[in-house]
Amino acid sequence: MRDEPVVIRLAICGAKNSGKSALSVRFLTRRFIGEYDSNQDVIFERSIVLADKKVELQVNDTTEKEWIKNPQKLINWATVIVVVYSITDYGSFLVARNILNALHNIKPLCSELTLLVGNKKDLQHFRTVKKSEAKSLAMTFGIKFIECSAAEDFDEIHGSFTRLFFSHLLLLKNSSDELEEETHPGRRKSFLSTLMPKPNFDQNITNNLEQNIKGLNSAKQPEVKNASNKLSLRRKISGIGSRLVGTQVTK
Repeated sequence: MRDEPVVIRLAICGAKNSGKSALSVRFLTRRFIGEYDSNQDVIFERSIVLADKKVELQVNDTTEKEWIKNPQKLINWATVIVVVYSITDYGSFLVARNILNALHNIKPLCSELTLLVGNKKDLQHFRTVKKSEAKSLAMTFGIKFIECSAAEDFDEIHGSFTRLFFSHLLLLKNSSDELEEETHPGRRKSFLSTLMPKPNFDQNITNNLEQNIKGLNSAKQPEVKNASNKLSLRRKISGIGSRLVGTQVTK
């Protein structure tokens, strides 16, 4: 039976003229559109593959009036939220702060699935929003933060958005693993193990390490009477650790 695709809904919010529509189009098409105006929400749909998973991506380019009217609807719809402001417009930064406050008051923002974006980084000579102030705002809500330029930074935009999607898949997998562990103890499989080659440790070193650790745990610890005995004990433990660190992993 084929796996059903995972649906990820990305909501991009921000003040008018902050460049959120340009970010949406840039991410989806690689193209940059300098002027874009819309008085209603626009949803783009696209199929992608992420970590061998089929993903049906929906990108909602929201208007300011829509999220003000019903932030609860936005929270219920979105899987991932990106809040955009322009570094050249302090008013747009205040709008971004209001958006985060409004959403957080309804439901605490997920640190792995929420991103604050300072757009128009290429217009440094018109900057009115300090990077440190924006970073402080992101830290207040415990969310991610980047500065970028929709006109110039496709790789930064694509990479940041994709990391949000990957985080969602990882959270879904961890939740599924926990349910599997409760239903079938011992059968849980790490999501990362499906993406990374399995380490091949030297079995003799591994067995020796296990025996040494068991010996330390079962043996009664001697009373350390002086600095010489204490140093000897430290060296013993340090030797065990160094043998593990020196183990080669076969790729």
